[in-house]
Amino acid sequence: MYQGENAFEFNPEMSNFEGEQYEGEGEQYENEQFEFGEAEWREVFSESEVMELTAELMEVTNEEELDRFLGKLIKKAGGAIGKVVKSPIGRAVGGVLKGVAKKALPIAGGALGAYFGGPLGAKIGSGLASAAGKALGLELEALSHEDREFEGGKQFVRFAANTVKNAVSAPASTDPRTAAQTAATKAAQIYAPNLLGPGSRPAAPSTAAGKSRGGRWIRQGRNIIIFNA
Repeated sequence: MYQGENAFEFNPEMSNFEGEQYEGEGEQYENEQFEFGEAEWREVFSESEVMELTAELMEVTNEEELDRFLGKLIKKAGGAIGKVVKSPIGRAVGGVLKGVAKKALPIAGGALGAYFGGPLGAKIGSGLASAAGKALGLELEALSHEDREFEGGKQFVRFAANTVKNAVSAPASTDPRTAAQTAATKAAQIYAPNLLGPGSRPAAPSTAAGKSRGGRWIRQGRNIIIFNA
């Protein structure tokens, strides 16, 4: 369906994600690189940052907004880990993350356009919660539908941030597409193992991924209000 330099094919031995054309924030990567501080973190984002980004994801209603959200997340993750985000890596990671978002959608074929004007971000969260919950031991059954969406959204934010972290840490000689694919597979083993192909054995989840997270939220129209983040 998607063609061009940002459409990627994945090695079946690594994962069965599908690459997507990534348009959001593309101009930011063309002729620049971004350098940040030297701090390294086990988890890319703090819990409050994860909550804030998830709230933004829940407000995404279409593919264009998803592109913008991913562009912001990629740059924010780069800043958090003190790495350089170069144009080829930024585009490749954006395409991979869109492919994962599409795969998480609980609809046949994962057509992003099917949710134009609807809660695309919430549907991504809901799909990822279903895919990741059992594998990570998350107690989602007792949660409301909206809470499940939000927990799944948090998993997507963590997954995306760690994909960026893994990709920018790859050797400079690595092909950007390969770096992005490998980075996503490594992150998915922790945050969304059920999205991987048959035979992929998930790694043990990190403490941050598997523990119960604090903080509550409510939806008011298209706005998300976060409490106790």
